[in-house]
Amino acid sequence: MSNPSRVSFPDKNPKKNKKKSKPDKAATQEAQKKISSCKELKSKILDLSKLDLTVLSCNFNKDLQHVTHLYLYKNKLAKIPEDIGSMVSLSHLALQENHLMALPDSLKSLTKLEMLDLRHNKLRVVPPVVYQLRSLSILYLTFNKITTIDSSIENLTNLTQLVVRENKLKEIPSEVGKLLKLVTVNLSYNELTEVPEEMGECAQITSLDLAYNRLTKLPESLGNLVKLKRFGLRYNQLQALPQSLRNCVLLDDLNLENNCIEVLPDGLLTSLTNLKTITLSRNRFASYPAGGPAQFTALTSLNMEHNQVRQIPFEIFSRASNLSKLNMLSNQLTSLPLDVGSWTSMVELCLNTNQLTRLPDEIGDLSSLQVLMVSNNMLRKVPATIGKLTELQTLDLEENNLESLPQEIENLSQLRKLQLQGNRLTALPKGLGHLGNLSVLAVGENQMRNLPQEIGHLQSLTELYLNSNPLEVLPFELALCTRLALMSVEGCPLSEIPQLAVEGGPSMIMQYLRVQGPYRTMV
Repeated sequence: MSNPSRVSFPDKNPKKNKKKSKPDKAATQEAQKKISSCKELKSKILDLSKLDLTVLSCNFNKDLQHVTHLYLYKNKLAKIPEDIGSMVSLSHLALQENHLMALPDSLKSLTKLEMLDLRHNKLRVVPPVVYQLRSLSILYLTFNKITTIDSSIENLTNLTQLVVRENKLKEIPSEVGKLLKLVTVNLSYNELTEVPEEMGECAQITSLDLAYNRLTKLPESLGNLVKLKRFGLRYNQLQALPQSLRNCVLLDDLNLENNCIEVLPDGLLTSLTNLKTITLSRNRFASYPAGGPAQFTALTSLNMEHNQVRQIPFEIFSRASNLSKLNMLSNQLTSLPLDVGSWTSMVELCLNTNQLTRLPDEIGDLSSLQVLMVSNNMLRKVPATIGKLTELQTLDLEENNLESLPQEIENLSQLRKLQLQGNRLTALPKGLGHLGNLSVLAVGENQMRNLPQEIGHLQSLTELYLNSNPLEVLPFELALCTRLALMSVEGCPLSEIPQLAVEGGPSMIMQYLRVQGPYRTMV
């Protein structure tokens, strides 16, 4: 016996029905108006996008045979009418962002169709008629629920772009190897476990994105893709790369983030002389790739964060004259190489979360450095040569064992952000007041009992973190920091400031400093 709660009845509310039909009727009328105009003006473009159409009740008859571009994207269409097949001059058909689960067989009459966009629909399979569109050059299938591609894909021999990212593909048919005109292939964000050997026959490919799949290995045949410039492999389960990739000498970016790779094939990076950015983060590297300085000659950025690297080899960057970014976050570095001072093109250097006990004096020779991050290490002091980094804008030294800062820090005239939380600082140098561009100062979780009066000179200061320090009082000069918008004093006793002001929070404390201090006429 059926559940009576599931029985549906016609809606007896005429007003509600009227409200629902109005947008549909208005959308249909607008669509009909555009179609009539297109017929009258013999326009080659018919744009019916963004009308909230749920049904396409308009007639696509012989009067529209001149149309080459039909835009139906951003509607709510569940199906396309059969008579669309009469628009035999169509070269571009945009159906993205609808509710389509299938396409009419009449599409096979569109023998001039070059571009078909089916992104953001509800397709579970590639509609069979698609495999009959032999003139197709561009096929977009992103954001559907497609699980397989049929072997009939071999019919699409004119295809240059195949984009099937964000689906549920588990395999690619070997017949893809017959698509010899392919230039761009994007299969990222699927469930692929392997790539067919035949993919290596598509020798015109310049961009191949296989990121965010479940690949454990790659076929050696991919080394035949000698025109490849971009190769996306991040977030897979790769344990190794094929030796043949050394043939892909046009690659300028190699991203292997989040795989299971311990070593690269011998001579791989040395052969890829055009590589500008290399990302090896979140793998299992215990050391730098073998190959010496020759493998980094064109390099501008190297990211090796979240590995187990113990040292940066001496002179490894001696030929990397353009290296501007190095990220060694979360490794096991205990020291920096003796030639660190030769990295004069370095702009961003991240050494956070390692086991460094000191920074060498040569760090001051990195004259181009703008960002230096050395948080979560074991530093006891900062060398006085830090003052030579006159281009430095961000200095992160939080979570170390610092007990003091060198007076030379006052020379960092471009510094905008200084992070010192979680150290053992008992005081800040008076020269801090010379940092006229400083906007963020974070010194929480230290052992400071007072702040220097010179802090009032920080006219650009907008954020000040003082939390969890044994501060009894704040200098009246703090009131001169007129741009200060955020101040944290949680966990500070502030016993020499009236309790009422302290209980009122940072804004009341600042008001107290302004009203009671000697600078009230200036602020």
